[in-house]
Amino acid sequence: MLISVALCTYNGGKYLKTQLDSIALQSQPPDELVICDDGSKDDTEAVVGDFARSAPFPVVFIRNERNLGSTKNFEKAILHCRGELIALCDQDDVWLPHKLEKLTAVIQSDPGIGGAFSNALLIDGQGKALRSTIWEQVEYSPKSDTLGQQTLLRHNVVTGATLIFRSALRSAILPIPALWIHDGWIAWMLVLYARLVPVSEPLVKYRVYSNQQVGVPMNTSVWKRFARARKAASGPQLLLAKQFQELLEFWEEHSGGDDRGLLEEFTGKVHHSNLRATLPASRLMRAQQIFRNVRGYRRYSLGVITMAKDLLR
Repeated sequence: MLISVALCTYNGGKYLKTQLDSIALQSQPPDELVICDDGSKDDTEAVVGDFARSAPFPVVFIRNERNLGSTKNFEKAILHCRGELIALCDQDDVWLPHKLEKLTAVIQSDPGIGGAFSNALLIDGQGKALRSTIWEQVEYSPKSDTLGQQTLLRHNVVTGATLIFRSALRSAILPIPALWIHDGWIAWMLVLYARLVPVSEPLVKYRVYSNQQVGVPMNTSVWKRFARARKAASGPQLLLAKQFQELLEFWEEHSGGDDRGLLEEFTGKVHHSNLRATLPASRLMRAQQIFRNVRGYRRYSLGVITMAKDLLR
């Protein structure tokens, strides 16, 4: 199967060569690398040019005339890929040498599998290991060989930099709604239209640093999570409610309204997110509202952990 890598760049010259070199060293190299640059003002284009001259596969470089933002930039890169499989790639990570080989083998094992994603090791800005994985940070431990809808209803556990999917599903995936980050929307489309398989082995070194565009928050302890939760505003939950309202309307249209069970779940997620966004300031009243909605916390968030965060914020 032909493999395309869709890499998006934006002022990422500092780490880009390391990432490009790790793609070139894959045990199963891609058949093309498509790079969409979102108007970088650093040496990104020069780094790509140097790499392309000796790369063992074709490199397509597309520079946007205006800044599109991360999600729309990925959408553009995906549209330009010609392979049967499309692997998403960030500009600042490091791929382990067998990443493409492992994920491709998973998809090839079953025609019903639409995509696969892996765990990832976390590293800092200097490339030093942070002794944690991305799945530990998002509190994900797969219980089966397929990512279920119920997991995604609680929270997104799919990181785009670890994801590969069949380009045949591109028409179902695109366009990506403006309210969504690309990996969250793509994960849902793959779950709705095919199977999405988790691979527990870390296949990427995922870089975490202060000024990255999209990253994973480091949760070093339960108490630090609670401390951060106290400062949390209602904004993220309101956004989540709007996202799932959009997903509800999308699936109602594309399923013909026949998938009543999942449509009711999306409605429940919207209600739960709105409830969390509008919790009262009074600790006592907040506790009462939280404990009246225990079922929603168990079904649409992380249960007791999320309840404690909302109580203490």
